[in-house]
Amino acid sequence: MPSPSGETQFAITYPCFFVVSPDGASELVEIDGIICLSLFIHPKQAMQFCRDKYGADCDANTVKVWELTSQEALLRFLRQLQPQLVDQDCRHLAIDVQPNQPIAYALIDEILGEW
Repeated sequence: MPSPSGETQFAITYPCFFVVSPDGASELVEIDGIICLSLFIHPKQAMQFCRDKYGADCDANTVKVWELTSQEALLRFLRQLQPQLVDQDCRHLAIDVQPNQPIAYALIDEILGEW
């Protein structure tokens, strides 16, 4: 799937994972000035993201990691969450957010439209 620049390709595999912050909100990140919802392909990367953000003591008691096991579950999740994300000026999905690593992202509308 292309990023907004059309240069980056990525595939979403299942299960995939979303991190929910201690206050119950979906984890958003800013990439290239764009607010994105964070999606992870590997649960270890999701927990590493949490430790990077909240400290070494971050664990399942600090944050929750939601597992989506299929494309249908991901699409349902994105559709349900989309109005809340738009209210937060978040219209993109970022894949495997890690410090000092290139990050692929795409418009959520494009993901929903393509599938």
